[in-house]
Order: sequence, then C-alpha cells, then structure tokens
Amino acid sequence: MTAVRRQPESAAGRRPVRRKRRMIHVRRFVLSVLLLLFGVEVVLAVLTSPWFYVETVRVEGRRTIPLAEIAESLHVPPKSNLFLFQTERIVRKLELNPAVRNVVVRRRPPGTIVVQVFERRAQLILSSRGRLYAVDSDGLVFCAIKEPLPGVPVVQCSVRGRIAVGKKVEAPKFLAARRCLQLAEEKKNFRVAKITVDQNNDLCLNVRDGPQIRLGQAERLSEKLDIAGRAAEQIPGVGRRAEYIDVTCPEAPALKLRGKT
Repeated sequence: MTAVRRQPESAAGRRPVRRKRRMIHVRRFVLSVLLLLFGVEVVLAVLTSPWFYVETVRVEGRRTIPLAEIAESLHVPPKSNLFLFQTERIVRKLELNPAVRNVVVRRRPPGTIVVQVFERRAQLILSSRGRLYAVDSDGLVFCAIKEPLPGVPVVQCSVRGRIAVGKKVEAPKFLAARRCLQLAEEKKNFRVAKITVDQNNDLCLNVRDGPQIRLGQAERLSEKLDIAGRAAEQIPGVGRRAEYIDVTCPEAPALKLRGKT
C-alpha cells in the first residue's frame, strides 16, 4: 500500500485564511460594541425618560389606619424615576406606625408604585383604668380605641403605670389573662367574650352564650378549663340554665344554676 504524503500549505495559501479569520473577529468586536452602546442608550432612555416618572402611588391592604397617616409617608419628589426611587424610605416610614406589621412596595411600569400595607390585627382589647387598647397576637399595644371591636375578646384589668402604644404590656395579671385566652382558643371549648382580673388577681371568664367561668388564681389554667368544659357538656342548654361554673378549686368544682341558691 502506497502512502500519500500531504504537501505542506504554502505561506501564500495561509494568508487568505488568516485574513478571513481576522475580519470575522473584527466584525464580532464591532457588533459587540454596537450592542453595548445600544444597551447603554436604552438604559439611559429608561432612566431619564418622563415616561417612567412616578405618577401614581397606590395603597393596598389598608383597613383601619387613617389614610392621612399613611399619606404622610408616601411623598415622592417630582420627576422621580420609577427605577431609581428608593422605595425603602416608604417602608421605613410606614413601619414606624405601630399599627403596621410590615410593608411591601412594588414598582409597576410605566409610572406606578404599589404599596401593600399589612396591618396588625387585634387578638384582644385591653380595658384598663377606663381606657381601651387594641393588642395583637404578639402582645403589642398598637393603638388606643374608643369602643370595643365586634367579636374581639376584652381583657379587663387595672394595669399600673402608663400603657404605651407600640410597646408590650408586661404586667403579670395581664399576661395571665392573655395566657387564659390563648388556652381557651386552643381548646375551643368556649367562645370568650371577656376575661376579668380583679384586685386579688382572680380570673373570671365570660363566655358568649354561656355561663361565667370562675377560675381563681392563674394556676393550673389548662386543667381548670378542661373541667369547666366537661361540666358544661353534661348540662343540656347550659348557656340558659347555668349562672356560673366555679373551678377555683379543681378538686371540688361547683356549678350554680339560675334561680337557685
């Protein structure tokens, strides 16, 4: 078998190939530069065009907070670009309001900012020294109110010192009442309307369409509520017939029917 020997390519033959490759690289470089310049021009147009000025700030999610309180935090300087405007400023200002749990801000081209406000919800109403305060599930007092809120349980106890909006109430009697409410809600035995803590720190639970539950001191609360729940289940129409169930002493619970001594 005879081997065919390849003749080396001449210098003259390599030159057109190299020239062609060089032209391809030059064209690619020029195209990349043009694309880059076009991209820069587009970005500059977006950032400077009046089309993307902030024209509208829309608030969503607000239910109870006065719009005037929110409007103070929504100021946007004239000719602010939608993409350059620092939305974090709106978030920081709004979250200074104790009634606001958190805020989400979204940009919606061409010229709208959407502010989603998540308000705190009242778990209970604290009634102390003739004043009412809305308290959320974290135990934080987020606003003073003039009258109870429909369907929200009231905790009535006299708290010493000043109750500050935006702070938690750490008074032991209030914490005991709040713990009692949480246990009752977890057990779902009673629909709590009101919890009262007297001067001796004894707890009394008023049930919607049911008897009063006298709990005494804030000890063995879970056990006491279970006993009261079983007692209520054993009496048909207990809401109409029973005046109160006394589980101050869990070992000797007592029930008083209406009209009986």
